[in-house]
Amino acid sequence: LLIDHGADVNARVSTYGTALHAAAWKGSIELVRLLLDHGADVTTECGNFHSVLQAAATNNDEALVQLLLDAGANVNATGGDYGSPLGCA
Repeated sequence: LLIDHGADVNARVSTYGTALHAAAWKGSIELVRLLLDHGADVTTECGNFHSVLQAAATNNDEALVQLLLDAGANVNATGGDYGSPLGCA
């Protein structure tokens, strides 16, 4: 509903980064797909996890990580509390 009314899917919020970061951290593959379908930027780096791939890696959800890699997530992104996606896994 919010997206349908013009919500910015790439807005940076709180410690989670963007909505995509939060959805990946929570392991919600359905919400991640929805956000990607509406233009969420998989390369945005911000928040505690820094990259969306780092947030997803904390869940050990191979399908979610693969979805983000297929969408162009940077497997070598560094920064944030865990340093890298591998550091989060």
